[in-house]
Amino acid sequence: MTSSSIILGNDAFDIIQPIVVYGLSFPISVIGLVFNVINTAVFLKIGVNDSVSVSLVALFVADFVFLLLQAYRPIAQMLMKLGLTHTWSVHPTQIATFASSYISIFYLISTLLTTYIALARCLCVALAFRFQRIFTVNQARIVVVSVYIGALLSHIPPILSQRLVWRSKVNTPKAILVVERVDHDTFESFSKLHNIVNRTLLPYSCLAICILCLIVLTVKLRSVSQFRANATRSASKPDPRLSHGKHELDNNAEKEQITSSSPSALSIKEIQLIKAVFLLCAIFVCSASLRAALGIAVVWMPQLETEPRYRSLYAICMEIIGAFMVVNCAVNFIIFYHYNTSFRQTLTSLTKRSVKK
Repeated sequence: MTSSSIILGNDAFDIIQPIVVYGLSFPISVIGLVFNVINTAVFLKIGVNDSVSVSLVALFVADFVFLLLQAYRPIAQMLMKLGLTHTWSVHPTQIATFASSYISIFYLISTLLTTYIALARCLCVALAFRFQRIFTVNQARIVVVSVYIGALLSHIPPILSQRLVWRSKVNTPKAILVVERVDHDTFESFSKLHNIVNRTLLPYSCLAICILCLIVLTVKLRSVSQFRANATRSASKPDPRLSHGKHELDNNAEKEQITSSSPSALSIKEIQLIKAVFLLCAIFVCSASLRAALGIAVVWMPQLETEPRYRSLYAICMEIIGAFMVVNCAVNFIIFYHYNTSFRQTLTSLTKRSVKK
């Protein structure tokens, strides 16, 4: 194969790949680990006493484990490039390969919980009287436990299809730990089902649901904004028949009556929560859309995965998608710090206590 037929050469790959991995993914993973610890501590301090808090704490835990496993891979690659692992019995890259299924498990949990949070908030906003009593604390706990167990069970085929074994090193009596693939017809059939469910059905379904939720939440936020603007304008119009003092009292009463009686009226806390969930959902949609686009491209051009001329290009695309997945699991702290007053107050209180100690 001539060099001109290769879409992305090795030299370009060797430049781009470290920039994406060590310039974006790895530092964001480390920051995200700290952020998710803070998120969990703050929400536990506030109190996990509603369905949203239960779902969010479970989401933070899944994001933390995903980022922890994801951050290990570039460390293993760096140790190997520096030549520090050739005498080790346990090679870091072998552990990274073995952990790949668990990375998929916790990102799937994050995906499902993000979709659940978006769907629950969307239904509670759009059809409040029907769904507000359905999404209870106990129901959220059942959903969280079901998601964790279901994600683990769905990945049993790839987990059981590989194992860690000791193998003798060539020309030395020393044994090394390697990942060995278990070939079995049962695993092959279950692996096909696993790929259909976890790589196609669930990701595309969650993406579609989140896009619909974004549309509904956008419409709701616009209607609330328009309603508040109209209420403010109508209440601020002077009435020549009334004196100034009576006019001011009546305007205040009118504002309170409009805010409390209209179905479009939401409290500041509810609006801030909707905005936070909206951003949470929007970031996930960006990340999931890239994965979906690459999946569609592979279906349209299967040679992207198989032919050597596309190998470097496909690998770079996977690294970029991985960076977006890391961002998706790392930025929750920024969202809730900006839109959640209780979060900011509790974080400030915890920080002051730790400084005094």
